Amino acid sequence: MTDTETKELQKQLFALKDLTERTGILHELQVNQLRMWSLITTHAVKSETHFDYKHRKVIFNLTEVKGPKPDKWKQRLETLTKWVQNLLGDQYTVSVQIKGKEESKCLVQPNSKNKKKKRS
Repeated sequence: MTDTETKELQKQLFALKDLTERTGILHELQVNQLRMWSLITTHAVKSETHFDYKHRKVIFNLTEVKGPKPDKWKQRLETLTKWVQNLLGDQYTVSVQIKGKEESKCLVQPNSKNKKKKRS
């Protein structure tokens, strides 16, 4: 992929992030990214990805895994969460399940631009 193609893809993903925020609908490009990321960052051979717009949550269920958890497991899940937040928005949380059993809840706390700061 050339630099120009990469920049164009980044522009498209940024525009889709805004569209998802306004409509709650994922574009095929976003869905494909989410599906691939769970396979790249974990030891999954097959996985299911569930998107919950109402609760701003993405659930990765690793339905078939190969071998033990990879090294730096927690860091991999944190990276996965950051990627999701970059793709969909900082307010999203991530949950990873292995064969339906929750393995981790969001390790990176969502950033809410709507939170009001407390005054001292």
